Amino acid sequence: MRRFTQALPLESRGEGESALTALRREYLAAVARKDALAGFSGPEFARMITSSPTLAARLRELHQQREDALAEALAAETGARADAFAPRAAAALLAAAHRILFHRALDLTVAGRTNRQIAGTLTKEADEVFALLEPSLAGYAVREAA
Repeated sequence: MRRFTQALPLESRGEGESALTALRREYLAAVARKDALAGFSGPEFARMITSSPTLAARLRELHQQREDALAEALAAETGARADAFAPRAAAALLAAAHRILFHRALDLTVAGRTNRQIAGTLTKEADEVFALLEPSLAGYAVREAA
């Protein structure tokens, strides 16, 4: 499995594409692939993660590492200082969207839903979550022409 923090598709953005659009596209592609990075894990693994305080804590650490990596990437993409507030805030919002969708996948898995059902629910709910972020992040970290 790919490292959790490697799912940052900022480098693959097209000209005029924002970080939000790239992350949304990559998340929806991961759902279509039923990728573990989107929370597809199988019932036994999902139950193990959700019932273990130690594993749940480790998952929170992984989500934090992903957010930190995203903040660094956004700072670099926007030419901001590494300690600038805007990249950190944008990363927190984007990482929160990914985190709640990831946990939704685990919850649906534990509830006995099939991967097809989970993918349908996540696709709909991802559209809702990313739409909420559009007003504030649609114009942030837009890839400029080379």
